[in-house]
Parts: sequence; C-alpha cells; structure tokens
Amino acid sequence: MAARGKRAEIEIPTTVRNLPSPAFDELTGVLPRLVEISLTTLFPHPKNPRRDLGDLTELADSIRSSGIRQPLTVVPILDTDDEPSGHYQTVIGHRRAAAAKLAGLNSVPAIVDETLTPAQQLELMLVENVQRADLSPIEEADGYQGLLDLGLDVDAIARETGRSESTVRRRLRLGSLPEKAREKLHTGQATLAQADRLSDFEDDPELVEQLAKVLGSADFENELAKATKKVMIARAVARVVDALQAAGATPIPLREHGEYQGYAPDGMVQVGYISRWELQQGSQSQKVANWLEHYLSDVDATCVFRTFHNTYDDNVYLFRPRSEPSAGDQPATPAVDPEWERQQAERRAAVAAQAERHERFTGLRRAFVDGLKARSITTQQVAILAGFVARRDLMWVWTSFDTYGVDKKLLAWLGIEPFGNATSDDEDDAVVAAAIAALDTGHALLALAVLGEEDGLCSDNYPTARVGAYYELLQQLGYAPCSEEVDALTERPADEADEADVDDEGFYDAADDVDDDEGDED
Repeated sequence: MAARGKRAEIEIPTTVRNLPSPAFDELTGVLPRLVEISLTTLFPHPKNPRRDLGDLTELADSIRSSGIRQPLTVVPILDTDDEPSGHYQTVIGHRRAAAAKLAGLNSVPAIVDETLTPAQQLELMLVENVQRADLSPIEEADGYQGLLDLGLDVDAIARETGRSESTVRRRLRLGSLPEKAREKLHTGQATLAQADRLSDFEDDPELVEQLAKVLGSADFENELAKATKKVMIARAVARVVDALQAAGATPIPLREHGEYQGYAPDGMVQVGYISRWELQQGSQSQKVANWLEHYLSDVDATCVFRTFHNTYDDNVYLFRPRSEPSAGDQPATPAVDPEWERQQAERRAAVAAQAERHERFTGLRRAFVDGLKARSITTQQVAILAGFVARRDLMWVWTSFDTYGVDKKLLAWLGIEPFGNATSDDEDDAVVAAAIAALDTGHALLALAVLGEEDGLCSDNYPTARVGAYYELLQQLGYAPCSEEVDALTERPADEADEADVDDEGFYDAADDVDDDEGDED
C-alpha cells in the first residue's frame, strides 16, 4: 500500500467577501464571512459561561510557533441603532483569543456569523465547553439558566447540549445555592454530591446558609447529619400537630421557660406523648403512624397538646380533662418543685446530648469505614493496620458469641445473614470460614481493628487513651474528624474513675478489675 502523503495546508485569506447576489442570499440566507480580525476589536462574550480560562501558557507557546489553525467564531456587536459597530464578540474560541493576545499576535482568523440568535450563541458556548469538560458545575448551571431565560425548556437544553434531562435539572438547582456554596463548588473545594445534599433543605434557607458555611470541610457530614435529623423531626412533629388539631385538640404553650414539658395543666392529666426517638424516624414512619392511630380515636375538643423543642428534646404531649374523682381514688399528686423540674430537665438534656453526639460520631466513622471496605486497601494502609492490630489486645472481641458460636458483628461485617435454619454448627463454621478466607489481608486487618474498637467508643468515655489511639488510626487511614469530635477528644472525662483500669497505652488491665468498695465498711 502506498504511503499516504501529507495534506497540504490551506492558507486562510485575510479577507473573504460575500458575492453581492440578492437572489442567492434570498435562497440560502446570509453566509458567514471568514475574516482576519484585529484583537483590539474583539471582546469576550458577556454571556460566556466559562469564568476562568485557566493557564494559557502552553496554548500561547503553540500559537506563537504554529499560528491559529482553526478560526474563531464571532458575532458583530451592534450599536444603539442596530448597526455594526466594527467590534465583535467571541462565541467559539475564547481561550484561543486570549492566548493569541498573550502570544503577541495582532489579529486572529475568525468566522463572522451574523445569523446566530442570542440563544444559539449561548448554546454554542455551552456545547463547546461541556463537551470538552472545561466547565465547572456552576458555570454549566449558569449557562443552562441563561438558555432558560432565553426561552428554551429543559428538554430542548438537554437535546442541544447532549446532556440528560436529570443532569440539566440537577445543575439548574445549583443556581439557588448561596453564593458561598457556589464559589466552593466552582473552585473545587466542595463536590457535586455534597452540593446536591443542600437541595434537600431548600425549604429552609437559613439551614442551607448554615450548611454552606461548612461545605467541603471536615465538619460538613456532621452538620449535615444534624440538619437531616432536625428536618425529619420537624416534619414528623408537623404531621402529629396537624392530626391533633384536625381531631379538635388545642395547642398550648409552655407556661414558663424551662418548665418540665410533660407537666399537666391544671385540671388535666397527661394521656400520652410521642418522643424524639420516635419522631426522628420520620413523618411517614410506622412509629408515628402507630402513635396517631392509638390516640386519635380518643381526641376531642376538650383535649390540649404541647410541643417542646430544644437542641435534644422534641416531644409532643397530649392532655385531657381529669375525670371526677371517685371515693376510691388516690389523693392528688402534690405539686412538683420547680427547681427539681429544672434540674431534671437539665439532666435529661445532658444525657440526651451525649447520646445524640455519640450516635452522630458513630455514623460518621461507619461511613468512612464502609468506604474503606468498598475499595482496595493500599500497601501503606495495610502496614498502618498491621501495626495497630499488633499493639492492641483484641481477645475480648471473641467473647460475645451467639447461640451457634459465631460473632454477630463478624457476620454483619462479612455480609452473612444470621443463621437460623442451619443443619449443624459445622456448616455454620464452614460458611464463616470461607467468607473470612475470601478477605484479603488489608480488609481482614481492617475488620480486626474496627470490630475490636468500635464497641469501646461508648457515649460516656471521651476521652480515653484507647479512644484517642483509635481515632489516630482512622486519621492515618484518611479520616478527617469534625470539630465536635476534636473537642470531645480533649474534654475532661465525666468520671475519671473510668480510666483507672486502663494503662498509659490504652490497654485494659485485668489486675485492676476489682471492686473499688472492697474492704470498705457499710
């Protein structure tokens, strides 16, 4: 086969004029013109979705040595009388024009297309950058919004840009984000997945603003967990309140700040309440449905209810008039001391706060570990895990066995359903042994490290040497603790006696496991 010859390069003329032919123009429309345009008359398009042209050094060097091989596409700028002003805007080739100026060129070859409508101009700019993956999600979103403003619908935008309708709609939602969040997403400080989560709270602009402040930081997942729970509880409370009001019950406020939320008004008795732990399951949860089904049948216009909200308590209490006492009734319960109420409320809030914090921290750690489980463990991470496991006393992991002698947590880690219909213990052990054998060294070490430590991270043991060592391991593996976790790790333990049985390295010392009161007199 003969070698294919090198294609001859075609010189771009400095000026190409359309032939004056009204009949031809009527049949075909006005043709684009290929011209050489002075860079002093060429300006960036004001609707260009691209904010940042990036580093132009290499492109400028290429243009300086080889020139511009592909002409730009431009449109004329009209003056106030809709007449050509002699200036142009770039539609395709923004980077080439900027690089040409950097390279010292005075002019660039360009196709002047007077037929492009504003919508077509924006569409071309979007397609050029989207197809080259040159746009940030925010630039893309602003471009789509511009097309919407010019009259295109989502279907047309998706069709013309080659994107799916769902992608276009997701990008358009980014337009409603606070500017702080938009800037973080544009500069790569935050991910699209994180930004998408903000749209879950679009009904609460204040909450979105709060989340935008920590978007892309180590605190984001923690604050997101708190916001998610807050919204779920608020919606569940709203459902319960709406149902009670529809049944005729009347809402009443707390009589004073700090009053015990379940304290019955004069002449009434508490008949039931739905707690925060049930409400946080969500407005459509079975727990909320069961509560409403149980109590609504007895609710009428004589009933009242009270909602109580603070950082850690969200409860709805239902009261109805006390029935007339009969001869056999016990005497009325004496009034509760307000100071005692206040102290009890503070104690409950502190306990709830600690439990809620522990629950959040556990979720953050588990999400990180699940990510490690789902991907390959690097050689460096294997070495880190091996060193950690070798220094820890993990024998206590195997002391909690179920009926079949299989650790339930290990089953969960391996993704094995609990046994119930197995024919023999030998079969159980064989299945577990096969699953363990299938683990590579890195994931086996990860399982040992995590299963050996997570149960030790109780809500009341921050900080201990063992907790600190485990967090250090997680950080070495890539975990970024939120600021609340960092603060918790430096708190003074609620009961320093908890650390009496732990040595300086965080190991449990069985020799100290004696009754602290042994030998004391009653």
